[in-house]
Amino acid sequence: MRWPDLTRGLLAGFLGGAAVVGGAAGWILLGPLWTIAGVVASPLFALVACATFLAFAVAEPATHLQNHEPQRALAEISRGLWSWRYLARIWPSQFRQPLADILLTRAEALRALHLEAQALSPAAEAVAIYQVLAAEKPRKFTPGLAGALDRQSSLLAASGRLAEAEKAIAVAVWLYRDLVPAAPGDYLPGLADALTRQAEWLLDMGQDSAALATVSEAADICQDRLPRDELPPCAAQTLLLTGRLLAGQARYREAARPLARGWLLAARRGRQDLIAPAIPAVRAAYRADDAALRAAWRAETSGEPPDWIYRLPGSPAPRLARPDRCAIHSCIRSSSAATRSSTMHSMIPCGIAKCLPSSL
Repeated sequence: MRWPDLTRGLLAGFLGGAAVVGGAAGWILLGPLWTIAGVVASPLFALVACATFLAFAVAEPATHLQNHEPQRALAEISRGLWSWRYLARIWPSQFRQPLADILLTRAEALRALHLEAQALSPAAEAVAIYQVLAAEKPRKFTPGLAGALDRQSSLLAASGRLAEAEKAIAVAVWLYRDLVPAAPGDYLPGLADALTRQAEWLLDMGQDSAALATVSEAADICQDRLPRDELPPCAAQTLLLTGRLLAGQARYREAARPLARGWLLAARRGRQDLIAPAIPAVRAAYRADDAALRAAWRAETSGEPPDWIYRLPGSPAPRLARPDRCAIHSCIRSSSAATRSSTMHSMIPCGIAKCLPSSL
């Protein structure tokens, strides 16, 4: 379904025609006294019909974006944006939120086309709309404001404006915290994700202590406040970042558990990009307290740590007595396990994937 180009002339003609038809219908069906009612009510009904049509069309650009078609999404939005602005002016209670959502989708489409600088303006406009809506109806629109700030912060970070991104995500975190008591299952994952990205940006700005405090809150959510089968997509990143920061402060015993669990989650998802930065922290934790790391690894993964942590980089592996499951071919025990091993070796360097738990 394609959107109409709803210009002022087209909308005025549409509503004027509805008024004429409604007045004529009132005269013919109910008598002269109903003509005025038909003239007044028909444009309102026509506007509702137009609003319903556009409301069903609003999801299409977002669908294009999800299908990796940002150019098509941007084209659809550009054709209909004036319509949304005009409807938001004449019927703000119904159309300001859809307008804000369209602007956010436009911003993300521009980012996908590597036009980050142009993406900031529609994102800022969307946040401003949600701020007004949340001030008018906090209970209804605060979640939308938190989400808009969350999305805006990612666009700012992509443009290299980390300080502004961190400020925006900090406000989103504050809003998510307020929303959690009413619906923990709905908002704890969003809070954990926002905290993790805030910590990443603080770390990039050299604020290691603040980053650790921030990501530790996210790790607590992932480890203790959400069921294991309901962890958010950011859980692996959250836990591995926590372990890296703790190891950086020589708090190796505390680092062992988040490193082990984060490693397991990242390996299950084939996230080599998360695993690689954590390798030095895992090695450091093992060299500092191998018993603590082994115990944490067994508790979190039901297996032994991978082979490569037993040796220094570039050194031959020492002859350590380890269970058979940690031999070089221990993960290949069945056709399904072989398939998983093959997949993991395609995503993770040889040596890292040797001792992934058989549950993978």
